Amino acid sequence: QKYYRDVAAPRCKEHEIKHICKYHGREAGEREMESTEEETREASKDFYIDVSPGIYSVTAISEDMVQQTHVVDVNEGQSVDLTFVL
Repeated sequence: QKYYRDVAAPRCKEHEIKHICKYHGREAGEREMESTEEETREASKDFYIDVSPGIYSVTAISEDMVQQTHVVDVNEGQSVDLTFVL
């Protein structure tokens, strides 16, 4: 079984922020930088998924395509915590 969620638009790269500062004013670039820092701080999320007993492969992929997979064997009535460091 697969679980999907919306993927946010990519964050601005450093060269894009420099472009914004150079051609659209420094304040616009600084606002973009602050916005990017906020998004980074909010990146941690908790998801709760109810599944039937069985063996599952759970994969998380970050916006910059870093991928991590955990294989978990879930028994009836069991709760399993997985932590992905991306």
